[in-house]
Amino acid sequence: MPNRPISVFVVDDHQLVREGLVQLLGTSDKVSVAGHAASGREAMEAVPILDPDVAVIDVVMPGMSGIETTRSVREHHSRTEVVALSEHHGEAYQLGVSTACEDINVLRRRIKDTDREIARRIDDLELGKLLQSIDGIGPTTAARMIAEFGDPATYRSAHALAAHIGLAPRVQHSGKSTPSRAGLSDLGDRKLRAKLWMPTLTAVVRNPWLKAFYDRLIAAGKLPKVAIVAAMRKLVTAIYSVARSRKPFVPRLPAKPETNPC
Repeated sequence: MPNRPISVFVVDDHQLVREGLVQLLGTSDKVSVAGHAASGREAMEAVPILDPDVAVIDVVMPGMSGIETTRSVREHHSRTEVVALSEHHGEAYQLGVSTACEDINVLRRRIKDTDREIARRIDDLELGKLLQSIDGIGPTTAARMIAEFGDPATYRSAHALAAHIGLAPRVQHSGKSTPSRAGLSDLGDRKLRAKLWMPTLTAVVRNPWLKAFYDRLIAAGKLPKVAIVAAMRKLVTAIYSVARSRKPFVPRLPAKPETNPC
């Protein structure tokens, strides 16, 4: 068991139940409440960022059910353990949770076997090792980038690489409106952009260089999703830089202002 308090994330669509659980868990010095969500989709956005030890999930929720949320958490964030919570005690609900957990365990074993094989093969490539010098880029993401692009350095610039993925801003004018801000272009590889979402969420938490960039945007009033997309483009720029230079990534953190001891 960790020496620190166990961090818990609560997911329940009933506000009174959710707030009651948060207050109850908050009374223990062995537990810290990392956050809470009213739906499975909210939970899937928050869990990778907050990185809780345990997620307490209501089994019956509208939209993305608790069983679906449990399966998604375990697939995409396997470090977090899940506790199923429900007022229903029928065999159908118990069987649903039990079957989901069994399916997840089988899938996790297969994923681990595949990840080990990917890691072994990607470590045999010079570029694969270099890309992993960027915090947030693991063997799977490095393999995906090489499988998609071959060598990202073949693009004429980092902007061109970002445009391929669909991270290049584009102002769309029409006869009725002239927007002052550019949004993401509809062009680009949406599937690849989606696959870079989770590595970017991890990087803005664990990568000091990208975290500093993300924090500056939030401090400037940018919405979290806007800041995440900007961080994703920054991450793609780092991928291009490493591929072009054939050297490990060296982050350049902004200089801290000197404090006057007087």
